[in-house]
Parts: sequence; structure tokens; C-alpha cells
Amino acid sequence: MTDAIKAAAQNDPARAYKSVGYPNNMIASGRVLRGICCFHEEHKPSFTVFPDGRFYCFGCGAAGSIIDFFLKMRRETHLTKGAVDEMAQALGIANASGQVCAGRGSGNETHYSIVDAHGKEIAVHVRFDLPDGEKRFIWRRNGKDNLGGMHTAQLPLYGLPELLAAEPASTVVVCEGERATDALRAFDVLAVGTVTGAQSVPDQSTLRCLAGHDVILWPDADEPGREHMRRIAQILIGLGTVPRVIHWPEAEAHDDAADFTGDQGELLELLHSAAAYPPDDHEERRARHCTPPHAAKLPTDMIAEAVLERNSFAQDGGDALYQYESGRYVPASSGAINRCVKEVLADWGRLDQWSTHKCREVRQFIQADVPRLWDKPPLHTLNVRNGLLDVTECVLRPHSPEWLSQVQLPIEYRSEADCPEWRRFVATTLPSDCSDLVWQIAAWLMLPITSIQKAVLLVGEGSNGKSTLLEGIQEFLGPENCSAIALQSLETNRFAASQLVGKLANVCADIPSTKLCQTAEFKAITGGDRISVERKNQPIFEVTLFCKLIFSSNHFPRSADTSEAFFRRWIIVPFHNTFENHPERTQCLKAQLADPDELSGVPNAALRALPTVLEKGITETNSMQEARGEFRAMVDPMQAWIAEEVVLDPALVTPKEHLRRSCNQFCSRAGVREFSQTAFGRALKRAMPHLQDTQMTVDGRVQRCWVGIGLRLGQRDSTQQLSHHSQAAQ
Repeated sequence: MTDAIKAAAQNDPARAYKSVGYPNNMIASGRVLRGICCFHEEHKPSFTVFPDGRFYCFGCGAAGSIIDFFLKMRRETHLTKGAVDEMAQALGIANASGQVCAGRGSGNETHYSIVDAHGKEIAVHVRFDLPDGEKRFIWRRNGKDNLGGMHTAQLPLYGLPELLAAEPASTVVVCEGERATDALRAFDVLAVGTVTGAQSVPDQSTLRCLAGHDVILWPDADEPGREHMRRIAQILIGLGTVPRVIHWPEAEAHDDAADFTGDQGELLELLHSAAAYPPDDHEERRARHCTPPHAAKLPTDMIAEAVLERNSFAQDGGDALYQYESGRYVPASSGAINRCVKEVLADWGRLDQWSTHKCREVRQFIQADVPRLWDKPPLHTLNVRNGLLDVTECVLRPHSPEWLSQVQLPIEYRSEADCPEWRRFVATTLPSDCSDLVWQIAAWLMLPITSIQKAVLLVGEGSNGKSTLLEGIQEFLGPENCSAIALQSLETNRFAASQLVGKLANVCADIPSTKLCQTAEFKAITGGDRISVERKNQPIFEVTLFCKLIFSSNHFPRSADTSEAFFRRWIIVPFHNTFENHPERTQCLKAQLADPDELSGVPNAALRALPTVLEKGITETNSMQEARGEFRAMVDPMQAWIAEEVVLDPALVTPKEHLRRSCNQFCSRAGVREFSQTAFGRALKRAMPHLQDTQMTVDGRVQRCWVGIGLRLGQRDSTQQLSHHSQAAQ
């Protein structure tokens, strides 16, 4: 419900804040709303609400989400269910049962289904038209009133199937929102709608379906609507499609296509008159911001807007700020913001206004008005140094700040590149049935594939190539796209998971032999669950990680978790070959694998393996299955013994000591500790809780026996088990 409340503030900030108690009027100032702060006395408006629904007061420093505003107005410090219900009621948000909260009227509810290219429903956008004339929106996905961590920029366009069914080079109108789209479709006009709201835009992969068509943009008649379509136009131009734009002088403020009152002939005439979108006025706007202002004291927003004209910023779920550089977003340090501010002031000849305090204010202003980085980048696009690679078509597109991700592989894509040294290394190091494994793992690691739900463990005695392979993988992915957290630390260090945010892989060599006492975090990360993440001295936030876990060890790690859910998450890769330890030769090999020409060939091999990975996951070969069996025998010898040497049959009765002897022989072969009589009985009952025991006469003496269990043929002698119908001594 809190996500829906924040979404309401993002969809319509002015109405949302007014609904939850903001007492004053707010006026639009560029992309923000401003008004008199209600937390301190002032005469000039310093209370600012940003397009993402958050607020900040430049007078008293109050800041946060609309929920923080509500609590501060009530002088409360803790969020209660009653407070959530009250805000939901004020905003007209649906509760868990799908009904609009009482107090605002039920209104009319309209459902818009957002489907992908195959007709599969991805999400439902619900519009509530309330009796007082207001409207509210919520998203529903997988039965919940939110998108489950998915960003609206990743959602398909509304009306995508109709567009895909149209003839090539058809005329298609792009609107903002579903209602405007349906209004045009009622006139038999091919139309699609964006579903992000005006403050964001669909990503490049979403808009690629428009390439090659005659695209007409129909912006809402307000500044946010025009800016929304301007950003879409720039993405389309980058895709090789120059759109046209509607000129509708009769439109009143905030009108959209649904407000068009003409007939079909007038509509077609309006579409026919749409002119080519004008060139981006970025340079003109930058020049305007380079004009030296003459105010004695420069306001923070003026400096911040000038910085934003020269740079692109974004932030992650934990509010860490990133700056766009060379095709990707990198962490924006305080020093980076300071340099940006200094550059602007130097251009204005106003370095006298520079101060660290002013820089902090500019940073806060920027941070409140920038888009969020994607929790998970689109699956079918790979960011490389020379562009954005569509992995389905192997076509490069230009980089764009609209690509809201910090991930970029440190390689150049060349379709003809090969990696002979990598192939030679794989052939001489891995088992013969694992020749395709490295390419499958590379395909899995380089893209945000979370459906496989696995972790990789390279295991084998030293000097066998494990570390060399891990270093090669790090060079391929880029050190900045990798973390190095030990398996045990993920469970014991509450800050560890924060280092996995925005990373492709967590690569950790030689994990410690410490027993793994907990596995909840490991299962959540590998399962693609949304988890809570904490950074030092920062609020906890939620995120869906796409970081894969890959470890190496000389021995199998010990674990208190012996469940099937734990074991099935592992891909065990055995390294049986041992090589002579020649440091110089090893360093030479690592340098060869890290050669830029070699690395450019790795994605080509990975792309050939990608269809198999997406369809079937990582292929588990015979040698890998044997290694996983050894892992299970080491961690849970009881279950491994049951799987390999035990047969279940209600007619069988076997002396307990015979079973224990067989199990201990199995443990001895596996190199693990044998069971005492008491420990064996407890472990067997834990593994098979419905097992019953009895007493029977065997070899002339009464013995304790288990009923319903025996040993496979070849693991027993004539005295080890009897028919249940044998004479028993009770």
C-alpha cells in the first residue's frame, strides 16, 4: 500500500499533497511545484515537490516522501497501519481487496491491460474516476497492487499487439496514457500509448517497435507532456526514425487526444499536417543557462538546472546518486558535483558564489529530481563500449542517457571477433563434457537473467585453473560490475548485500571453510526475490538483485542446511586436472585471456549459447552431476546414502546395526565423519520421520530393527533383512 501511496504522489503531486494535508497553494516552476512551507515561518516559497513525488524545503531542510510529509504534519515518528489507511482513504487508493478506500467514493474503475508482443499480460493499470472529478491510478501485477520492482520504463506500450500486426511503415500515433490512446483507436487510428507517466519515458528497447513506422507524437498540452514527447523523440531519432509532432492550437491546458472534439475528417487532417519534429534545442537551452545571471545571490535551483542541462543524473533505490559518463551511469561523488557546480559558475563568471554548502544544496536539488536506475535492466540488450547491442538481432544502437543502468561491459562488440586462447584454456582445464559450459555461464552472467536461480561453485584441489577462470570472467564482465563477497558473509554481514546492487556477478575465489549456518539470504538472492538492503548510516531499501553468485574452493563448503531447496541451487563444476605451478606461465595465460581482442570474442561465443540458456538454463553434464552428488554426500551423507544404497518397501525389516554399518561404510568412502549409534538413529528419523521400529529375532537373538527399509542388492547379506512376516519377538 505504501508503494501505491508514493505512486499517487508521482502521478499527480499537487493533488496528492493537497489530499494528505498540505494547506497552501502550489505553483508550477519548471518541472517542480513550489509553495510556502508549513514546517517553518517564511514569506517566499521554499517548499518544493519534485516530479517523483518527493518533497524538499530549501528553508528548513525538511525532506522525504509523501508519507514522511504526512507523518511530519501529524508530528508522528512511526508509520502505523492506521496512518497508511488514512492516507489511502484520502488519496482514493484501492486496498488489498481491490476496492477504493471509503471516504472518497467508489468511483468508476477502468482496467487497462498491458501485454507483451506475445499477448501475455504483464501488468494492469487501474484508473479510478472519483465522484468529485478527481482521478487516481494504481498498478497491479501478479495479484498485488504494485509492479513488484519492475520499472514502468520496461513495460510494453499500450496497444503493442495492434502495432505489431500493422503493415510496415504504417502511420502510428504515440500518446501519453491509455485513455488518449483508446480515444484515437475509436476513430480507427493506429495508436499506442506510453504508460510511464510524464516524468519518465519508455526505454529504448520498448520503443524499438516503432522503428521504421511513420510516427506521430501527440503530447499533452502542458510542459511535462511536451518534455515527455521530446525525450521520446530523441530516442526514436537514435533508432533512425524521425517522428512528426501534432500541432493543435485549439487545445486548452492539460488537454490530450481524448479531449479532441472534432470529427474523423478533422482528426485525419490534423494528423496529416503534423510536421517533422524540430531538432533538439539542447544547445540553445545550454546557451541560455550559460548566460551570466546578475542576481547578487544565485538561487540553488538556477545553478542546479544549469548543471542538469550539461549532465545526466540518476539514483538507485538507496538514493545513491549516479552521473552519466561514456554510455553508463557511474557513482557521482561529492567531488564530481563540486566540479560541475564550479564549471557552471566559472562560465558565468560567478566563482564568488562557490561554496561547499552551495554544492551540497545543488546535490540535494538534483537528487530529488532525477530518475531511478532500473532494478533490473532490459533482458535483451547488452551495453558495451561501442553501443547498446540488441542480442536478438546483433544490432548496435547508440548510447543514450535514457538507458538507466550502471552496467557496461568493458569490451567493444565486433561480430567477427573470436577467442582462441579462451577456447584452448577451456579445452585443457574443464572436463571433456563441459566444453560449452563456460559460454553458457558467460551468457548467463552478462545479462540480467534471474530465472535460472542458481549459483556456481568451481571445486578442486589447487593449481587447476579455477582462479584463472574467475579472473578471466572478471575481466570480461569488468571489475566495476563485480563484487567479491564470501558466501558466509552474505548471511552474517548485514551490509554485504548492498555491495551486490547493480552488479552482474559476485565473484569470490577460495571461500573460507567456515560452516554455513544460515542460507536465507543465499536463497533469496539466487531466487530473484526482492530483498531488503542496508548501507552504513543509510535507510534500509528494497531491491531486486540481478547479481549472480560464483565461487571457487578447494573443498566443498559445509552447511547446516541440507534441504533440497539448498542443493538444487548449485551448479558444481569439477576441476580435476592439476598443472605444474609456474607463476610466469600463469601470468602470461591470464594476460592472454584479458587481451581486448580475446575479450571481444567471448560475447560472440556466449550469444551462440544464449538461446539454450534462456530455454533450458545451464546444462548439467555427467561430470557435474557426479560432483553435485559428492557435494551432497559431504554436506548431508545421510540423504546421499539413502539415495544411493537404500530401498523402501513396507515388507522389509532390517536390523538397525546393519543399516548403521552400511551408512558408515558410505561415509568412510566419502571422507566424512561416521555416525554413532545414537546419532545415526536421530539422523535417520529426521530424514524419514514416518519410519517405525520393532524387535525381531535375528540369528538367534533379539535385535532392534527398522520396518519398511532395506539395502539395495549388493549392499546386504542374508542376515541383514527379513520379511515382515518373519517371527518377531515383542
